[in-house]
Amino acid sequence: MNIYRQRFTAPCCNNGLVVIYKLKIETADTIMVEDIQAACVEAAGLPKPYHENIADFLSDRFGGRQRIRAHHHGTDIETRRGE
Repeated sequence: MNIYRQRFTAPCCNNGLVVIYKLKIETADTIMVEDIQAACVEAAGLPKPYHENIADFLSDRFGGRQRIRAHHHGTDIETRRGE
């Protein structure tokens, strides 16, 4: 099992403030670090980068078990994919 952790930022769709995300991917596959970093940049640039949309995008890209956590201006959100 390989575990990858990545932090990245994306703008809040509703007020433009920066949200810091923490991504964790667990997979038997090998993922290039550069691919994870590029995908996070791409996810942050989605037309509607809502937390759940970002989670779906990254899950579709890499599969495995994924968890994304972020603190959205007073509310903690965690999404899980592939479980």
